[in-house]
Amino acid sequence: MKLIHSNPYRTLGILVGATAREKERQIKRLKQFIEAETGRRDPLNIVY
Repeated sequence: MKLIHSNPYRTLGILVGATAREKERQIKRLKQFIEAETGRRDPLNIVY
C-alpha cells in the first residue's frame, strides 16, 4: 500500500498518460495552492 501512496503521479495528481499541456496545467495549479497555503483538492485523489 505504501507503494501506491508514494506514487509520484498520484501524489501530484497527474494521470500516467497526461499530455505535456495537462502536466503544465497541474504544475501551475499546485504552485497556486502552495502560494495560497491551502490544501490540495483534486478529483483524482482517491482515498483508500
